[in-house]
Amino acid sequence: MRSLFKAPFVSTAACILLSIAACNNANSNMTASLNSALASGAPAGDAPVSGAAYVSYEADGQSVMITGQHLFINDVSNNSAKGVVTINVTNFGKNPAEVIHIIAHNKGVTAISHSAGGGAPFNSDPFADIMIQNQNHYADAAEVNITQITTDYVEGAFSGKFTGRRSMSDKSKETITITNGKFHLPFRKS
Repeated sequence: MRSLFKAPFVSTAACILLSIAACNNANSNMTASLNSALASGAPAGDAPVSGAAYVSYEADGQSVMITGQHLFINDVSNNSAKGVVTINVTNFGKNPAEVIHIIAHNKGVTAISHSAGGGAPFNSDPFADIMIQNQNHYADAAEVNITQITTDYVEGAFSGKFTGRRSMSDKSKETITITNGKFHLPFRKS
């Protein structure tokens, strides 16, 4: 009786382990190809895989690609009644994690200026900030361009100047320039 139970259990466990290994191998291959593409000088905004969720940009000339297990979608939604799209994602590939938060018109180009502080993120006013080193950097002069929106996803580009504190200990202001920002994100709320 024991051997009958043991064989299916071992077989099932082996299948699970093979599935995990295959997923890890696929993730490793995807990560390797992303790293290879970035190292080869491919623009930060190139999508990693056709249709895959991602955010990419250059912050003061340094390429950032957020995809796969590092990309956590807090809220990506379209309020068609107000004509507003919300993008709020976390990059767990950085330590501390970085957060990008954008509220923009759901069609065409939205100019965003002077987002600092206040209630803008809580209504439909255009707003953008990026949290780096646990410090919010608000859009001084930014643009968000929604290039495609469907019932399933939103795609677009962003760039601009974001100002905030350097760190918790250094309260002086710094301005970060974001260029070549691109995103392809499914609508989801966590």
